Amino acid sequence: MKIKKIAKKNLKEVARMSLALWTDSSFEAEYEDAKEVLRSKKKTCFLLKDKGAYIGYISLGLRKEYVDGMTSSPLTYIEGIYVDSAYRRQGLGEKLIALGAEWGKEKGCLQYASDTDWYNDASINMHKKSGFQEVSKVICFVKDL
Repeated sequence: MKIKKIAKKNLKEVARMSLALWTDSSFEAEYEDAKEVLRSKKKTCFLLKDKGAYIGYISLGLRKEYVDGMTSSPLTYIEGIYVDSAYRRQGLGEKLIALGAEWGKEKGCLQYASDTDWYNDASINMHKKSGFQEVSKVICFVKDL
């Protein structure tokens, strides 16, 4: 298992895995987002590679705007984390989260934050297993006019 940093040569793989997370998006939109991460000084992405195939990633950002529960700024924020289904429950998500924590510390962050959907039990459990504490729940509403 190797860890690779986001690079021009793996942007398509980041976009492919991002589509597994955000199924209502498009490949083009996720590819453009990956290009923006590559250009940014406040964002990064680390990818997991096994036997020549990319099997997971964590996308990170530095946030200064308010995040529920934050007490310091900036903080490291998990913008996205993904591990292919065949590789789950092997501690790889936790490994990626630990890598993100190190990146955040290097950037001077004292806190690390993330979010997930209220019904995503696998993600909730992975976050808790990695030491995150739940600080709030939000339910959003919309009404057509």
